[in-house]
Amino acid sequence: MRAAYAALVAATLFSARAQCEALSPVPLDWRVLASGPERVLFLGDSHDFKDARLELASSMDRLREAGITHITLEMLPADAQPWLDRFHADGSCRGTIREHMERFWQDGPDDLADAYLQLLDRARSAGIKAVAMDIREKYKRRLRPQLVPQDCSWRLPAAEADYEAALAACPVGHDPRDCAMVYRIAQTLAEDPRSRVLAFVGAWHVRSSRQPALLSSLHGARSRSYSFLTELVAFTEDNRQDGAAAALISSLRRRATPEKLLLPLDRERYLMDGVLWLPGEYRQADWHQRNARRLGGG
Repeated sequence: MRAAYAALVAATLFSARAQCEALSPVPLDWRVLASGPERVLFLGDSHDFKDARLELASSMDRLREAGITHITLEMLPADAQPWLDRFHADGSCRGTIREHMERFWQDGPDDLADAYLQLLDRARSAGIKAVAMDIREKYKRRLRPQLVPQDCSWRLPAAEADYEAALAACPVGHDPRDCAMVYRIAQTLAEDPRSRVLAFVGAWHVRSSRQPALLSSLHGARSRSYSFLTELVAFTEDNRQDGAAAALISSLRRRATPEKLLLPLDRERYLMDGVLWLPGEYRQADWHQRNARRLGGG
């Protein structure tokens, strides 16, 4: 049994390296990546280093040129939409947003709250509207009493019955968070037939069997999905790390290239349309392993 498993792992790693070598990564061009005809572009990351957020922030103008009108964010619950509306209008509620990010999304050694605010600043400057999309239940018990000041209101941007109905319609076996986030994307698309959405979420959510599948089956919208490539990205249905991401990174590092790259992938095999390589991003897994040892987690 062990020999068979070892052979399977070796075959997976070899296949991933072969995939990387065979597909010849191309320079990352955000205007090309975000061009249609799909109205939704899913973009995943592993939440723990600022590189992805800063890269995305610096690309807002090019994304707007490609037709992106909205960026939906997993990092804020739907009830917090008034914060983003106020921020988009006049820059207010900034402190509330920062405190939220520091409280719930500081998972790594970098100042992620500052990186998120830079992302929102550049989106606002480019005319891209930010949309809060996460499920409200994840935050409301801990967040409401401590965080929300009177000048930054807390309100669900949908009729209560409609929101609850969307969650109730979530297919068996799917994460209600995925259904809630997809519902917010669908709301955004319905508001204006010209709108196009960049959905910025965790890498697990962008896999073809998760939010892209729900967006298609429940709301009839087509999408493409990509992720920033780190060793924490999983190409498996059950979230297990199968070594493929590490193998792709190893192959890219052997090329010794400082370029930002797009590596197209076979969607049927890897559950997404491609991965984005930023030099230095591989260090994320190293930090997690060290932190786990420090905390006694192995």
